Amino acid sequence: MPEWKPEKRYKVEGIHIPEDKAFVFELSKFEELADFRKNDSSVVD
Repeated sequence: MPEWKPEKRYKVEGIHIPEDKAFVFELSKFEELADFRKNDSSVVD
């Protein structure tokens, strides 16, 4: 399984099982999403 990068965002598929009050996610099938920040200068320390 490829390593996830902590600085990135990911989309994973999952299913909801309401009677068990649970969500199940398939973590080996993911899509890397674009960075939501325009640039690093927008981050306030």
